[in-house]
Amino acid sequence: MRLEIFKEFELIDMIYSYESFEHTRKFADCGEFSLKLNNFKDNNILSPNNIILIDNTPYIIENINRYKNANKTIETEVTGRSLKAILDRRVIPNFTLNTNTTYEQQIYKLVQDNYIKPTDNNRKVDFIKNANLKNINLKPTQEIVYENKYLLDLIIEICKLCDLGFDMKYFPEEKQIVLEVLQGNDLTDDVVFSEQFNNITDLEIYNQTKDYKNICYYKNGETVCVMGTGVGLDRREHIISGDMSEAIKQLEDRKETLSIEMFCFK
Repeated sequence: MRLEIFKEFELIDMIYSYESFEHTRKFADCGEFSLKLNNFKDNNILSPNNIILIDNTPYIIENINRYKNANKTIETEVTGRSLKAILDRRVIPNFTLNTNTTYEQQIYKLVQDNYIKPTDNNRKVDFIKNANLKNINLKPTQEIVYENKYLLDLIIEICKLCDLGFDMKYFPEEKQIVLEVLQGNDLTDDVVFSEQFNNITDLEIYNQTKDYKNICYYKNGETVCVMGTGVGLDRREHIISGDMSEAIKQLEDRKETLSIEMFCFK
């Protein structure tokens, strides 16, 4: 699989041969990648801030590790995140998620105020744009105040509240990077995988509840508040020193995890 390497918006090389390339795409979070090569000579190609494009998915190089193995071969490991990672280069001292505007509009306004048309011109990036509104009519049901957040973390938290996603689209020919808010589609297909049909070769099921919490206590000024539902032995409590926004995040991060890994064929 071909890897295209860009410096800003200029294609500087392509890599066809490498030991491994692993990458993860995330709908409402920031994916990551890991590239490993043996005896790679041109160290200038794989430099921090260069972009690796694979299947139209852009990743930004953040870390480079070169070392000599036991066979005295120089190995290179390059890691980084999806292009969404550039959003953590801005901080938000305070932001109020209000109930009068859609989530989509408020996410775009965050990028508008911190990258596209900031009051401090030193924060402006000319090639970052917002996509056109899709008029996703989802609004918060309660006001939430956020303080001292990285822009990336704040957008991730907002997306998790409303089941939206986001992406940073990379257009080298137009010299643009475009933020787009995404709404998921139901892609359910009528394909049935079952041991009964002999189309599963390996199956592993993970059900993790060790860190599961369904109640969070937090402070609102001097008042201790509670969020979540749960009674009796099924009630799993957590307490934090943060505010309501942190309580929402903690309950989201501490959900019960059920995952299935299997190798299937039609």
